Parts: sequence; structure tokens; C-alpha cells
Amino acid sequence: MKLQHLIPAAVAAAALSLSSCNPTGTSEATPRIGVAAINLATQDTLGFTGNRLDTVCVGDTIQFQSIVDGMYNGLLEYHIVSSDTAHVEFLWGDENKLDSIFNSHEGGSFYLDGQYSQLFFPFKYIVKDSIKDLSITFAALTDASAEYSQASLKIYTPARNKRVEE
Repeated sequence: MKLQHLIPAAVAAAALSLSSCNPTGTSEATPRIGVAAINLATQDTLGFTGNRLDTVCVGDTIQFQSIVDGMYNGLLEYHIVSSDTAHVEFLWGDENKLDSIFNSHEGGSFYLDGQYSQLFFPFKYIVKDSIKDLSITFAALTDASAEYSQASLKIYTPARNKRVEE
């Protein structure tokens, strides 16, 4: 390649690489949230149909495996909230481990310092009563610009009473 063609190509490549970042150095990409679920009572992976989890029985313990990817941006907050907190119990895990990962945490709100762009966060979820339209909302906040800094995912978690064996 001739030098006269190499210089414009190098300038174009540099412009393309800079166009995906803002002046503060963060990437302009919305965070991503992924979730998998296992019913510990039956040792079975639960499937999703759209944003609806397979039906579980009241009293079953569900192990959620959640992952948040800040897409090269630092994670600042992660929230996991049930639509009915009176009839659901969350088990977040060992308090010492939570304290070593998060700057602070309370209930389903977890705060980070932006040093990490990915978080794998397992937790357990127990439904104590059958509730119509029960759901969990996952929400993440990164240090990207306001337009790209937030993401959320809402999953419906139907639960029914256990059948009595005759």
C-alpha cells in the first residue's frame, strides 16, 4: 500500500475506534443482564418462555445465577427486587463475602465502586405463597453516559401450591 493511502486509512481507523467511546473513556454500550434458574427441590433447571419462568411450587427454593456485564463500563449498582416482598424470601449468601465484594448492600440493593465491569451473582429465592403475576426485576447501573448507563430485566415467577398426593 502506498504511503498516500496508508495515512488516510490510519486516520479513519483511529476515528472509528474513538467514535465508540466518549471523552471520559467509557464505552457507549448499555449493560446486559442474564439469568438462569435451578429448582433445588427437584434439582431441575427451569426454563424461560419469553420473560416467564417455568411454574414452581410454593416453598421450593430456586437458585438464580445472575450475571451483569457492564460492557467495558464500571458497575456502580445492582438491584434485585420482588414485586411482593411479603411473600418472598431472598437468601443473598454469606455476609462476609457480600462485604468483600460490595461497598455496601441492603436488601436487594448492591453498590459497587466501578472497578469491575462484570458481576456473577448467585442467590436463592423462596416463594411462600401463590401470587398472581409475581415477578423479580433486575436492574444495573454503570458509569457510562446517562443514555447508556442503565438496564433492567423483569422476570415473572409463577408459583402454585403443591399438589397433595392421594
